[in-house]
Amino acid sequence: MHIFEEYAPATLLVCFLVVACFFAAISARAYYLEARYEKDGIVAMGTVIEIKVEQGFNRRRPVNRHPIVRFTAQDGKTYRIKMASSDQYSRGQTVEILYPAEKPEKAIIKGSNAFGLARFGGILAAIIFLHVAAYQGYRIYRDARNRLRQ
Repeated sequence: MHIFEEYAPATLLVCFLVVACFFAAISARAYYLEARYEKDGIVAMGTVIEIKVEQGFNRRRPVNRHPIVRFTAQDGKTYRIKMASSDQYSRGQTVEILYPAEKPEKAIIKGSNAFGLARFGGILAAIIFLHVAAYQGYRIYRDARNRLRQ
């Protein structure tokens, strides 16, 4: 038996566990950021001043529409922020903005689910990779048990 054949299942197990942990960390970070915005974020009113249309990469949604929002922060400065792609906003619409006090340029539209994809994608990928890792672990266990019986 070649050394790679002997250790391949264990190597795959470790790789899939590492990838699952990576995606779980992305999801946890998204939850943390969203909670931080909700808890410590400063609320301001902003106005959608433009809808920037960009070519998308997805065939189902060939065009991405990014609202450009202008708002005035607590420090008195006015900011123009390109928000995440969304079709629910129109030019001239007033929206609630949440931003961290130390970084107003990191503003999000309140209730826009800005971290939703990272949360959902991270959890889904972690579950998939954990299932594959569990299967690899089972294969390692089964092969070791069969070797002991021989």
